[in-house]
Amino acid sequence: RESFASLWDIELHMRGLQRSTPSANPLTLQWQKFIEKSNRNEAAAAAQNLRRFFQLLDEAQKKQPEKQEEILAIRRASSILIQQEKIFAGIRSSPEIQRITGDYLK
Repeated sequence: RESFASLWDIELHMRGLQRSTPSANPLTLQWQKFIEKSNRNEAAAAAQNLRRFFQLLDEAQKKQPEKQEEILAIRRASSILIQQEKIFAGIRSSPEIQRITGDYLK
């Protein structure tokens, strides 16, 4: 848990508030926005949020190079979730979503 705490708002998840309360953590907030757009089947908007989510991961890696493994795990886990979970069914076939997640599914 502690290894991800500086990257991700774990407390919201632990309290079951991840869908009802906007996170103060930029990375978690961007994921929340991505889920919101995905639930509405707004592929273009979801792709924009996902792109920003991955940019925030890039920024985190520059600031915290010691968190490289955790950041890679988040990239892979989010990409796999998008391809497998039913809440992303409406947007996963978007070419932009595929392009963003493709490298982490190999």
